[in-house]
Amino acid sequence: MNTTGQSNTRYNGFDIAKFIMAIFVVTLHAHPLADISFNLNYAVINGLTRVAVPYFFMASGYLLFRKMSLYELDMARIKRYLIHIFRLYVVWTIIYLPIIIYTGILKAQKGILHGTATVVRNTIMSGSYLQLWFLQALLVAAILVTVLLYYKVRIKWIFILTLFGYMIAVIGVQDYAVFDYFCPEGSMGYKIFKTLRLVFVTPRNGICFGALYFFMGAYLSQKLCDIPIRRLKQYIAVFFVLLMIEVMGSSFCGLTKISYLHDCYIFLIPLTYYVFLYTKAVKLKDSPVWGYLRKQSMFVFYIHAWWLFLVAIIFGGSKHALVNLGTVGTYLIALVLSIVSSHIIIALSKKERFSFLRYLS
Repeated sequence: MNTTGQSNTRYNGFDIAKFIMAIFVVTLHAHPLADISFNLNYAVINGLTRVAVPYFFMASGYLLFRKMSLYELDMARIKRYLIHIFRLYVVWTIIYLPIIIYTGILKAQKGILHGTATVVRNTIMSGSYLQLWFLQALLVAAILVTVLLYYKVRIKWIFILTLFGYMIAVIGVQDYAVFDYFCPEGSMGYKIFKTLRLVFVTPRNGICFGALYFFMGAYLSQKLCDIPIRRLKQYIAVFFVLLMIEVMGSSFCGLTKISYLHDCYIFLIPLTYYVFLYTKAVKLKDSPVWGYLRKQSMFVFYIHAWWLFLVAIIFGGSKHALVNLGTVGTYLIALVLSIVSSHIIIALSKKERFSFLRYLS
């Protein structure tokens, strides 16, 4: 890779990739194949679709830093970006407030007071609701990487630090049984781990998860990829197979029940890296379609959780459901409604009367 200026280059491949990744996010939250096969559903939602959020982190880091040098930061641009992400987090948290209050407070197992405290903690430390953790983590990751760059920490050491944080997430989220082995219940290490878990909720956050991918995107914004597309495809295929082996190893070995979450994998790093390089290298003619897909991906990502919640009540396994359409049916309905409602928001936001909708993006 060679250094190059890339501020005026269009990357239409990003827009297609983001739309696909948004569909992946809906899929992993919907568990569409759960009624068909546990292992097949596990492979889809914990293997195939897990590249989506790391890709969004990388794309965010890339697009923020591509118009500046990592050694001469445009702090005004970074400040505007951070304010924008914070505003999005607040706005979408308000939009999801009815669900948050209902599920997190009114239905809290330990009472309303405990539920309220938990919601406040989660909103600050780990995300207010489902997919919105990404915005909170993105904000933290951007601040962390900016601070490290501002104080002239060497690129190599930023990578090592963020990779170390990621390995904490891998062990603390995916393979936390390792902690139980080395730090059994009652030990000082166990108490420290539980305290950190109480405060931070999960290591899958902006520090231990998002920062690595965000920094990788920032780093790639300064570099020109000279890897042939054919070779990139080969790398993607190899690391996808390795990721699936890593993912399904947990399932077939019966580790799924002792894992806290299933989204921090080692081979996800190189897979996301090469997927990102591939979408960056793809050259497509300019078209308004790409801009539309970019907006679609954003709104589908933000709005789909509302539809999943409502569709699950109406067509899921709830006793209040009109009819149970199964996991595939509820997934497809929620996906279609997410895409249609996203289109409506995009169309209305162009009208002066509904210009306030622009605050959603």
